[in-house]
Amino acid sequence: MGYFNDLSQGLGAYGRAHRVIFKYQLGKYLVLPGIISMAYGVVFVGLLILTGSNFDVEGITWVEWSGAVGTWLLRALYWIFMLWVFFATYKYVIMTLLSPFLSGLSENVERKIRGREPEKLTFNDYVSDVWRALRLSLRNLIREILLGFVVGLVPVIGFILVFLVASYYIGFGFMDYTLERKCISILDSVQ
Repeated sequence: MGYFNDLSQGLGAYGRAHRVIFKYQLGKYLVLPGIISMAYGVVFVGLLILTGSNFDVEGITWVEWSGAVGTWLLRALYWIFMLWVFFATYKYVIMTLLSPFLSGLSENVERKIRGREPEKLTFNDYVSDVWRALRLSLRNLIREILLGFVVGLVPVIGFILVFLVASYYIGFGFMDYTLERKCISILDSVQ
């Protein structure tokens, strides 16, 4: 019962978050993440096209033996793997780059909803926030890749388990902004 209750509360909070954005006119906070996300996507797709067009399958015995089917299969696996790399790295790159920005959004939401004035942050605080976010993102990325690889080997449900692992780490990353702003250490944040 607890899991479904928590899931229901999480989905309800997601809907309330959008209402808060519009109610308190915080839509401007959606522009920068959108621009950075599009830029990351364009750069990644450009690199993918450049590397994918030069993807050479010659010399791989089973591909030569299987002909066009093997070539197609190997190229399809390459594109699937690269898309997975994009999604695995995207969230960490975006969360690291936007950590001070999302902390500011968290501050504004707390100010508007609870009426509390947060502490003013200096440039050094922003640099510290980015450094903390980078360390946390690298930690989570390594753990997600290792754990995702292991659970991905589980027959039949491996894909679902990889999705659940990725979901855990993306949720962890986005929940950490409030903890970061309150100067909670990475170790305490993990706990």
